[in-house]
Amino acid sequence: MGDDGFVQRILVVTSRDDASATAAERHREFDPRIEVIRASSPLSAGAARNLGRTATNAALLLFVDADCWLESGGARALHRELESRSLDAVSACVRRDGGGAVARVRHALEFKEAEGRRAAPAHWLPPSTTMLCRASAFDAAGGFPDMFPGEDLVLSHRLRTLGHHVERSDGVSTWHQHPPGLVTMLRHQYRLGSTAAAARATSSMHGSLFVRFPLLAPLLLPARLMRVVRWYAAHDPAWVIAALPLLAVGLGAWTAGFARAAWGMRRGRAA
Repeated sequence: MGDDGFVQRILVVTSRDDASATAAERHREFDPRIEVIRASSPLSAGAARNLGRTATNAALLLFVDADCWLESGGARALHRELESRSLDAVSACVRRDGGGAVARVRHALEFKEAEGRRAAPAHWLPPSTTMLCRASAFDAAGGFPDMFPGEDLVLSHRLRTLGHHVERSDGVSTWHQHPPGLVTMLRHQYRLGSTAAAARATSSMHGSLFVRFPLLAPLLLPARLMRVVRWYAAHDPAWVIAALPLLAVGLGAWTAGFARAAWGMRRGRAA
């Protein structure tokens, strides 16, 4: 990453049977900073990151998703922003690393506000896809919830609720590689909708009204589709028009996951 003098330890949290553990062990031969933490069973992204936190007493924590790579010198640059802007956590701009039409649509659905092309809405929560966070703030927020996906948005909301400052970087980029395939995208969007509802059920996060009143959940599809179209209309109108069918299908899967989870939680409360 070009941050050899800044990054002092690299913790890789994985389960015993995960092939990534073997790959990480191989890399230790070239980089002694790498330490592999093997969990006894597969963990959610939130639980895995929390386990990694218990293994270090560092004042700064840098979270990098397995499918991301931070630009050279990015960790040091994020630290400069953290200090100069008096932040408690700063998230890198998320760029798309290749992929076809499905990958581009998925990136638009998940990371349009994180691209850094324009200012994000005030209620938007920066993802931890690649995020530098003060350990004291992370601990005060109770770390990540035991969930995936969506665990990063819960952390950002917790931080802000406690009065901590978490923002997107002004210019540091991380490159995200989306897995290919329409079915893979739809499954992930459905699951993301489900965990989005679960996150809002336990917080005052923007959109919690739709969990309390599940009949309103279908309205999220046209509302979010219009928001995506408006977001890209200014700088890429031809693409967003061509991508409308795929965007609608992806948002449909997300909305279905959200609605089903919201109804499930409503029945659980009624019981």
